Amino acid sequence: WHLFNGTLTNIPGQENRIAFGETDWTNYEIKVTAVLTQGNGYGIYYRSDGNPNISGYVFQYDPGLGNRFVVRKVVGGAEQSPFQSVSMPAGFPIYNQAHDISISVVGNSHVIKVDSQVVLSFTDDRFASGSGGFRTWGNTVVGFDNLSVAKR
Repeated sequence: WHLFNGTLTNIPGQENRIAFGETDWTNYEIKVTAVLTQGNGYGIYYRSDGNPNISGYVFQYDPGLGNRFVVRKVVGGAEQSPFQSVSMPAGFPIYNQAHDISISVVGNSHVIKVDSQVVLSFTDDRFASGSGGFRTWGNTVVGFDNLSVAKR
């Protein structure tokens, strides 16, 4: 990871993970602006333990899975198959455009928005608390900016 013009950007060609926040966070909203310039996608961890063999949820902006938004559970660093998944809208600009992502968790309720539109809304109680973070894989290049976290 490195900062380029004030934006957190990954180094492509490998898996990258970075954690932020506290593992005792429970009800909160992560907001971030992300721009994918190349590759198969990126992930935003939430309610995660922040360990190298991470456990928690990951929302993935995932053109590599057929232009989908998905949520996976990650246990001990091993990603499970998506348990929430929806296609990106027809004509959605995947690359080279900033998208505002928000992930809100209150109790067992999860609401994920892209550009202020709800893309996934579900209940699950596998992970009750945890920090946030980002992940990339393969030849992905993405920049994260305007990160904020607020209690809910």
